[in-house]
Amino acid sequence: MRTRFIPLLRAGSLLLLATLSQVPIQAAETPATLTLRPQTEARWWWVDGQLEPVDQGTVAAQTQGRITALNVDVNDMVEAGEVLLEITSTEQAAGLSRAEAALAAAQAQQLEADNQLVRMQALLAKGTVSRREYDSAKAAAQAARGNVNQAKAAVVQAKEAVGYTRVLAPYAGVVSARHVSVGETVTPGQPLLSGFALTHMRVVADVPQRLQGQLQTQQGFSLRLADGETLALTDYQIYRYADPASHSFRLRLPLPAQDGMHWLPGEWVKLGLPLGQRQALRLPQSAILQQSELTAVYVMTPKGPQLRQVKLGDSREGEVEILAGLSAGETVLQDAWAQVSAQGGHYAP
Repeated sequence: MRTRFIPLLRAGSLLLLATLSQVPIQAAETPATLTLRPQTEARWWWVDGQLEPVDQGTVAAQTQGRITALNVDVNDMVEAGEVLLEITSTEQAAGLSRAEAALAAAQAQQLEADNQLVRMQALLAKGTVSRREYDSAKAAAQAARGNVNQAKAAVVQAKEAVGYTRVLAPYAGVVSARHVSVGETVTPGQPLLSGFALTHMRVVADVPQRLQGQLQTQQGFSLRLADGETLALTDYQIYRYADPASHSFRLRLPLPAQDGMHWLPGEWVKLGLPLGQRQALRLPQSAILQQSELTAVYVMTPKGPQLRQVKLGDSREGEVEILAGLSAGETVLQDAWAQVSAQGGHYAP
């Protein structure tokens, strides 16, 4: 039995060794690391700002009368030159008729005076009339021309008064308030409608007094809108006086002209004030381990990766700033969750 079993055992062992020799041996992968290096970047101070239209105002009545038609209401979009409301024009039309009649009479008197002047000039040459009579005719002709010019000005004024009965939109925009109703009698100077234009907008913010002298305006300003859009602004205007209550300085920055309603008045935004340069430490998001209240990274030490808590700042373009917990020159793992998986889902102390 032994003489037969030994050869079989040796044959099985050789087969097992041959099989194991064909299995590739996988070496442990070295985790990717990253050494912290300080980066020079712009220093920003963020304040709250608000969008407001550059062109906004209230249309007032320029003539007296009763409102017969009100074509718009609050929140309506209007085009430049659109008729907003109409006022009775009976009195104004009558005034225009009187002015035109006075102009016709003045022109007739001027024609008569000019003809008289021509006759007196011919008689003066013959010696039939005196120089005094000729001068009187000449003065009458000049007075007639003055009356015509005055009558023409009255016609222009009367036409303007008739035009005041149709209130037109000064620019394209949105009606924000209505101060009158149909049938109401208005007088010159009474507010009718309020509105604003959407084409030209600007952001308004208050700069603290302690930062007013630190602004590095040559860097430009950074604007963050509510939808995440970021704009770089260069043109600005800062008031030359501070608000007595808050001791802050008002800052206004115009936005690029827009076609539509992308930016709306009253929206809150974040405005970055440039305060020069600073040094910052940043890591990719993959190096940060965030779970519940834990925010940490794996730092390479002689004993291997060690978990260390950190304090984070702002994030941008896939990187986050490290405010506390790490120093320049230290090395961390680029993929924190890969290290957690390698430890069986447990965090290392």
